[in-house]
Amino acid sequence: MQPMSPKRQKPAVSVKDLEKYRKLALDAGASAARIIDASTIRTAWWVRQKCQYGCGGWGSSHCCPPFTPKPKETARVLADYRHALLVAYLSLAKTFPPRQKARQKPFPVRGTRGFGGGSQRPPG
Repeated sequence: MQPMSPKRQKPAVSVKDLEKYRKLALDAGASAARIIDASTIRTAWWVRQKCQYGCGGWGSSHCCPPFTPKPKETARVLADYRHALLVAYLSLAKTFPPRQKARQKPFPVRGTRGFGGGSQRPPG
């Protein structure tokens, strides 16, 4: 994967923007949301194994393996960011909405699923 040229570099997301998204996540029902240093995020091979052998959703969504990046690819992406927004949702299986209903009320920030946002490191 080639790095983007400086001309095509997406604008960095500021910590101020991340704070706005953090508040939106909490308002949307997140149990917790925290801005963290992206360098503290670790990737590991066993995560895919846990999904493959410990979750009935393997391969059922483009947000789940095997459709997601492998650990090394994820680490390369994370290396380009200074900050990340970590969002947690606490759900009890009895009260979790069916998948169709969950799609009717998307998270209010476009294009985010799981890991979303962060201020990008300058090229070079």
